[in-house]
Amino acid sequence: MKLAKNNPSIVFINPSLGIQRFSDEDRLRSYLSLGTLASALMNKAFLKRFAGNLGREEILFESEHEYPAFDIFVLHLSLKPVQQSINGYFSEFLNQISSAPLLVCMTATSAHLDEAVEIARTARQMVPAALRIIGGPHVSAAARDFLNDSQFQVACIGEGVETLSEIALLAFRAAPPDLSLTTGIAFKHAGGEIHINPLRKPLLDLDDYPFPSDSLDLFRKPVKDPAENQNQLIYFLSGYGCPHDCIFCAQRCIHGRRIRERSAENIIAEIGCLFDKGFRRFAFVQETFLNRRTRIDAFCRSIVDAGLQIEWTAEARADQLDFEQLKRMQAAGLQFIQIGVESGDPAVLKKIGKGIDLEQIIQLREWCRQLRIHTAFYLLVGLPGQDWQSVLRSALFIMDYPPHNLITRHASVSIAIPYPGTQLWQEQSVRLVDRDQVNYSWPERNPGVVTNDAGEFVGENFTETDDMVPEEIFEAWLYLDDYCHFLLHALSEGNRNRGDSDRYLDYAGRMLYMIQRRTMRDLIVRAQSDLSADMRKSAYHKVIQLDGDAEKHFKDVTADTESSPDVLLRFLAAAKFINGFETMRRLSIGNRIKWMKTCALVWHMKRKAINALQFDHDGRQTGMALDQHLQTLDESTLNSYLARIDAGIEPDTFSDIKRVDQQISAFGISFIVVEDRILKIDLLRRFDFTTKEIF
Repeated sequence: MKLAKNNPSIVFINPSLGIQRFSDEDRLRSYLSLGTLASALMNKAFLKRFAGNLGREEILFESEHEYPAFDIFVLHLSLKPVQQSINGYFSEFLNQISSAPLLVCMTATSAHLDEAVEIARTARQMVPAALRIIGGPHVSAAARDFLNDSQFQVACIGEGVETLSEIALLAFRAAPPDLSLTTGIAFKHAGGEIHINPLRKPLLDLDDYPFPSDSLDLFRKPVKDPAENQNQLIYFLSGYGCPHDCIFCAQRCIHGRRIRERSAENIIAEIGCLFDKGFRRFAFVQETFLNRRTRIDAFCRSIVDAGLQIEWTAEARADQLDFEQLKRMQAAGLQFIQIGVESGDPAVLKKIGKGIDLEQIIQLREWCRQLRIHTAFYLLVGLPGQDWQSVLRSALFIMDYPPHNLITRHASVSIAIPYPGTQLWQEQSVRLVDRDQVNYSWPERNPGVVTNDAGEFVGENFTETDDMVPEEIFEAWLYLDDYCHFLLHALSEGNRNRGDSDRYLDYAGRMLYMIQRRTMRDLIVRAQSDLSADMRKSAYHKVIQLDGDAEKHFKDVTADTESSPDVLLRFLAAAKFINGFETMRRLSIGNRIKWMKTCALVWHMKRKAINALQFDHDGRQTGMALDQHLQTLDESTLNSYLARIDAGIEPDTFSDIKRVDQQISAFGISFIVVEDRILKIDLLRRFDFTTKEIF
């Protein structure tokens, strides 16, 4: 059956979400960017107001009635049958439209570029007269490259409402439209050359735009009974832009330092319309939603004064809130806050330009816990300067300060991707590797993982840094994400089902054990002076070759998982070996573990104040001697000592450990404090604690 159409039409392509079932919740999550555009293009009053402010004679009409109200048709790629091609799916869709569209428009993230390229190719074949337009964060940052690689003719840079409104009105008046004066785009001339116009300066405030939800019925079937919407979570646009300098984010490239916000009154007005349709749950989409206190206070007062019984969630930085403001927000319906923690390592937070510290996160987490506001932490792995020790610090941060989260019961971990426009991309501090050059899409932040018949986790990561090779970043993501998942599930089940809680704790312990083992290996790899990226990679492969397949897979390491003593974890998170690579790489895996436990005991005896360790001699012979010595060491004794330290018993009472002045002997190995800042390891020196003589 043909779809009736009386006005000029525009086709919007909604990219796939990569999920098996496209639910109503997914429609309410994915409609927002295209819905904002659709609402504007269907609103004659808005088009008249915009055209009047723009002042281009060719799109001015004498009356509002003369402006077109474009018919918008939405193609959901998430609904495409798996076996059907995009070409066939698009063809079926076009057959339902009674006339060829003026425009074919798509917004796409970096992970959807393959779909976008195929859509443009198909649209050129089937509706060659339609202007093909692409938008989104990736295209905004790399417009020229993507237009060169695809059959799209126009790339919108930055916000799209006013840009697309101008293009649509120009196309309505004349085809093909003259785009030479349209700001905020890159476009192809007839000969194929690409021209990039100046950036667009918005003419209207966001309050002057139609509500994004005005076009909601284009993206989902309207319900007959508003009560059906009560449990649906609808996503809500409240503004654009961010003034901060996080190196993994492209907001600054797209919006500059400008923040564009809707007023509290405008937000409340749209919420009121959605409330009348039965919606009670809202998720605000804006990194800086809580940036301006006066707006949030006015928003909360309006909700309370109007008696709106709603629930809402927001994204937050740890430096934006205080306890009293949280109380006001909770009274207005706040249920859930998403906090970008990124890393539990202060050095990494500083390096990535986050502009917050862990103490601020801890304080916000405590306020939320007191108020029973559910809190989600968001973490990244594969950041520049982030090694396995840093990943362990993130795990310990979650252990020490787990968020109160009974909704998702999870802390989200993603891989840092160097998207165009980010500082990661500009500086190449995170690099894409082993990527299929035939494909245009960039990797997802959360790679797919399967378990094969051998019980091995199988997946791929396509990034590397100076501190981790791709397979390490994949493992770090897998272990940290699962650790957070199982730990928070264990904590939420603790008071309800002890059996499930113990099972989750066991799984969390296995993941933490993997991070512990990888940190041990990495401390050895990095035990070199003036370590370069090439030296680190070479050392990593040398150790991997010596280890063989013994530590290759999760199932191999955790078959006999032992508990992780807290003192050992804290040592591994703090320690640095100034040298010792040639010595320690010759230790068997079992002796490697014994060695790190021994060092943890000594570190504790020095009140955890000296983190640097240095071998007096570093080489093959020293390594072989240490390996032989550790072979004679009873690990059960080591474990007993570590457990007693965790229980608060000081090691001065341990028979195998002696301390005299600045020297400690642990299991016959001498550790000497040098300049109150280094523990020097001397395997050739022995100390007679009876005569107090060195020999």
